[in-house]
Amino acid sequence: MSLDDPNTTEEHECRYDACVTLPQSFIKENESEVQFRKLPGGLYGLYHFYDTIDKLGIAYQSIFGQWLPHSEFDPDERECLEFCMNNPFEDPEGKAKVDLYIPIRVRLLHIGKRNRL
Repeated sequence: MSLDDPNTTEEHECRYDACVTLPQSFIKENESEVQFRKLPGGLYGLYHFYDTIDKLGIAYQSIFGQWLPHSEFDPDERECLEFCMNNPFEDPEGKAKVDLYIPIRVRLLHIGKRNRL
């Protein structure tokens, strides 16, 4: 999970939480140092990123600076999710394959337009 905005935080200072999906039957230990959290559901925009990892910040800038303002959506306050789909060190081109999930909500202006149609 991305915890910082690369537009306002230096790339080397961006923070992330590493997460795994656990089955419903998982029983956590009371004395564990691992923190558990259930993520809220909601609407997400999905962007399939496949490039060198240094271009990931550019992808976020494009999503938030270009696509989102021209879409019918606004950003939501939930964290962005990054699902790493490969190991860039094992990729033939040295590229990272990452599915970016951008939390969004329908822009109120568009809701009104839909109701008038």
